[in-house]
Amino acid sequence: MSQAWITVERLLDRMSKTRREEFKNIVSKILRDDKSNFFAYEWQAKFQTSDATSPTSPYLKRAAKALKNALRNAPGTERGRIYRALAKIQSCIGNHEEAIDSLRKARSLRPDNIQINLDLAMLHMRMGEKYFVMAAEEIDQIPKEIGDEKYVPLAYIRSFLGETEKASKALQECSKFFKPLVHAHILLIQEDKQEAIKIAKKRISTGDTDELANWAELLLCSGEFGKAVDAINTIKKLKSKDEYTRAIEPIFDLANFFLGEKKDFSEDKKDILSKWSRTSWNFREMLIFRERAKRAGKEYGGRIEIIEELIREQELREIKLPLISGRVRRKLYQLRSII
Repeated sequence: MSQAWITVERLLDRMSKTRREEFKNIVSKILRDDKSNFFAYEWQAKFQTSDATSPTSPYLKRAAKALKNALRNAPGTERGRIYRALAKIQSCIGNHEEAIDSLRKARSLRPDNIQINLDLAMLHMRMGEKYFVMAAEEIDQIPKEIGDEKYVPLAYIRSFLGETEKASKALQECSKFFKPLVHAHILLIQEDKQEAIKIAKKRISTGDTDELANWAELLLCSGEFGKAVDAINTIKKLKSKDEYTRAIEPIFDLANFFLGEKKDFSEDKKDILSKWSRTSWNFREMLIFRERAKRAGKEYGGRIEIIEELIREQELREIKLPLISGRVRRKLYQLRSII
């Protein structure tokens, strides 16, 4: 059993079923003997999240409970990291206010951690328009050096709040790569949809592989789903599957989903969620699309709700990655002597 800790370095999804059960038994034995072992509680949470197959899975609530047990026993130097892990799970479950509270506690412990400010900003942003002011306040506290991670969402938020001059300043701070895309999304927010679509079509016609998915997403966010489908079909003809980004395919499927006329679209939704759960995705632009739709009173036949579900699927993907640091893994390895 002592050799089991060596495999801690491996990701859980690469372990055999037998090995996973072995690790679970090790963690359970540690906690029977030492109920204050916060490292073991973290691993217990990791097992629970790895077993979750959807954001509604009861395993996520069990994982949150395990992390709360870890917090009760962890020293101050470890608590900030655990609070951040807990916040991710709480947000995925849908407990956004609890997630905000956890992140604020993490920041009080680690005021120098810029990522916590960014986490707070994105969480406020995903909670909807009425939280955009708080999202902007969080981003404003982040140093300029972080670059696009700060200025892209800030440009969107300021524009959405009607703060045109501040939005323009944020746009100018964006990198050369992101600036045209951010400008086009700002045009959408300002209801100059036709100009935004014109820019997107022009950029797609250049055939720049690195940008194709971003511009296909913009067409989807414009609400012109037919134009998005047509543009992606054009891209498919011009580019082989090895050349255009994999992200275009789920965008294509999502655009077709919004175009659908069926009253019962539950199976189509399930298929979309499954496909998007397997891809890494930044949801900033989709949040703006969701809020624009709400502001205009457009529900697209009840289909707009899928955006929130897609975000939760992406959060689940992220929390299924390793929750604990290399330092914790080293500590776990040191525990092999008591097994």
